[in-house]
Amino acid sequence: MTIQKPTFGISSGLLGEMVRYNRDHLAGRAATCLGILMRALTQTSAAGQPANTLLHLLGYLKTYLYSAEKQSILGLTKQYRTALIPYVVPLSLLRHYARLYRTQAPYLWQQSVWAPFPGHLTQYKNIL
Repeated sequence: MTIQKPTFGISSGLLGEMVRYNRDHLAGRAATCLGILMRALTQTSAAGQPANTLLHLLGYLKTYLYSAEKQSILGLTKQYRTALIPYVVPLSLLRHYARLYRTQAPYLWQQSVWAPFPGHLTQYKNIL
């Protein structure tokens, strides 16, 4: 199965083609690339996939949690989907429960959701 990634109208050899043209044409191509990039950056990500990740993590913990704890996580996930709270809120609560039941659910700690960026990049997370 091949997964198609969006191309935003860029041909695979666009940068190679840019090098072959003279400076006047290069400026036009650069403007085109910049326009495509800016259009791509305006697209916001949906909250659905991260929310499904939270529910997936909850699925591994559900046998260890009380009903009220599960309802709390589900409520926070719903609030995240509706953009009332940031992603880190339900994720932090799930991390708390995952730490409590670390020995019963070791699979959870193999997931990249706990540390989505390489350690050396975390110094840049609060710049913007």
